[in-house]
Amino acid sequence: MNRPLLCFALYAFAWSVPAQTLAPELAVLDDHFKGDVRFRVDAKGTLLIDHYNEYGRYRQDRAPLAAIDSVTWSEAEQAIAFHCGAQEGPCMEMELFRQHTIRRTRTIILGTTQHPTTGEHLLELIRAVLRANDTNTEDGISETRTRDLRMR
Repeated sequence: MNRPLLCFALYAFAWSVPAQTLAPELAVLDDHFKGDVRFRVDAKGTLLIDHYNEYGRYRQDRAPLAAIDSVTWSEAEQAIAFHCGAQEGPCMEMELFRQHTIRRTRTIILGTTQHPTTGEHLLELIRAVLRANDTNTEDGISETRTRDLRMR
């Protein structure tokens, strides 16, 4: 009777290991944005950035951690930009819930005008998440990532 429960618990633990190892870095990012933007990493190694306003979640950005080539700061726009590597086509997605659209893109812009900061400080926090992912991949914790089979 307890065997199925034990199997389920082991299965759930195995899939949650990569997300748990990135939790401290992601918690620091969440604290910086004070609930307006929340960061998490799913079991496939995709960085999920949820954007909230007074009505709830209105946008979600998805970027595979392995595909993020660079993260830059724009002082003029007070924004952070996530860029894809030299892959063919766009590797990131921006889902707008009100418009019922998913836009594939090579760059995701994360505005920080509501939360003033020095760009270098925020870039270091994001780079810590990317470094933690590189460590997980080298240790063999993450699986080989395949392209999502969701129809577009």
